[in-house]
Amino acid sequence: MDHVLVVDDEPAIVRVLAVNLHNRGYQVSTALTGTDALALAVDAPPDLILLDLGLPDIDGLDVIDDLQRCRAPPPIVVVSGQTDTATRCRRSIAARSTTSPSRST
Repeated sequence: MDHVLVVDDEPAIVRVLAVNLHNRGYQVSTALTGTDALALAVDAPPDLILLDLGLPDIDGLDVIDDLQRCRAPPPIVVVSGQTDTATRCRRSIAARSTTSPSRST
């Protein structure tokens, strides 16, 4: 893993994460919006994405949905200061899940 995409609407957080990752030998791309993150992910697919859910233009869960449609979606680590992040992620996953049809015997 060499390339990490950091996505957060707080420039100070992006800067701290980017500097720390860069100092550890990672190539780092950054985005302050979901739109920019999606464009970067298509143009130069990262090996990992650090993603804040509270973005100004697109909800982070929608960014995840769009990224999952990529041919080879990268792993995504949600980094968020929102207290309901885990609940929102679980609900989103549950809403996208489908049950397998049962087989009749």
